[in-house]
Amino acid sequence: MILENGFYDTNSGPAIEAGGGAILADRGGVTLQTTTLRNNTVSGSGRGGALFTNGPYRSTASYFLNNRVIAQGNLSESSGGAVASQNNDPNTVRRSTIQTTLFEGNTATRGGAVFATGLGESNYFYNSFIDNAASDVGGAI
Repeated sequence: MILENGFYDTNSGPAIEAGGGAILADRGGVTLQTTTLRNNTVSGSGRGGALFTNGPYRSTASYFLNNRVIAQGNLSESSGGAVASQNNDPNTVRRSTIQTTLFEGNTATRGGAVFATGLGESNYFYNSFIDNAASDVGGAI
């Protein structure tokens, strides 16, 4: 999925294990180019306040502002205030690249801005992480 020059504001995802307040890419990858995602939420045991992907992820010149995952009760899987990326396929190593992207004011229990898990490689180039917060670990990533 390729998303260019998009604007995703004030969307919410259901309180399920997957997540993605604005975008859920359960199969396949996501490419964002000059896209803004702000004020998106997931609650419960969800992940990725703005975006959840099970595939490779690429972001260029995009902006993630005030996205959040709201933990309900003692749910440790509330992760990735802006982005959550996972790979549970033991036969594939997925690569994610995030460049010239701004993450500001995103919150979650783990990974205030970005949470990545599973087999994969994440590359970050020329990004800004400002005022992101996690109540457990990884204020930014």
